[in-house]
Amino acid sequence: MSLSVRDIAAAHLGKTGDLSVDADVFGYIHRDAAGTRFGALTTLDVLPRSGTASQPTRRSLKRHLETISGPAVDLIMLLVDHRPDFSGVVTQSQVARAQFGLQVARDIYASQDIGIRRVEWGYITPELAGRYADIGSQIEAGLLTAEFSGRPGAIDVFVVQTVDNMSGWGPPSLLGGPCNKDSLLMSGVVVDLSVNTSRFFGVAIAHEVGHYLGLGHTSSSTNVMYRPGNDDPPVGPQMVGLSVDQAADMSDHCMMLQT
Repeated sequence: MSLSVRDIAAAHLGKTGDLSVDADVFGYIHRDAAGTRFGALTTLDVLPRSGTASQPTRRSLKRHLETISGPAVDLIMLLVDHRPDFSGVVTQSQVARAQFGLQVARDIYASQDIGIRRVEWGYITPELAGRYADIGSQIEAGLLTAEFSGRPGAIDVFVVQTVDNMSGWGPPSLLGGPCNKDSLLMSGVVVDLSVNTSRFFGVAIAHEVGHYLGLGHTSSSTNVMYRPGNDDPPVGPQMVGLSVDQAADMSDHCMMLQT
């Protein structure tokens, strides 16, 4: 299989001409005030597949090209209560954190040859966002996904300031997310920027998108779909596993793009 950046960008990302690997291939178009793509990181913020303690944000372009050439999803990151000049509540450091989270989710999925192909960015202005910057229940999360949406064929990821007592919300696992965003079902996922590490924010993206793609919870504390019982360890940045069977279930969803 050819791993030409230009060929794959044209075939799978709709990008031609001069290319920026970060902006055009990965979809990381933002920088924080210090000029970094991924923002300030803690010692826990190490990419789960390719990062190391000395190089926590190291990633493989080759591996990314391989995964987006196979089964993959497109994501639309919808920043809630935001304006492009950052006069809403979303900050530059938060969008950098969101980009690191996307790479964490990519690393988790890449362990089973699932890609996150095209990343697009949108926003909901403060005038339209209303109460939705802070989500108090799954009902509010569902109303947010019903009222706003991106283009068909991509999964909407609504990035909010807080989600009450949760790291995010996705569709019920027994149903998964709909193919038609006009469905009465929850037609997107909601993730919480206030979680304590950027790596766990990425776990939350992968977890909620996993629900959209039909995955249920598991009792394994290192699996991305972990949900603890009463005496189990808490959820956290260790949740980076994905099984062969889970990947097969994801690949069967109607939002999954094939080669």
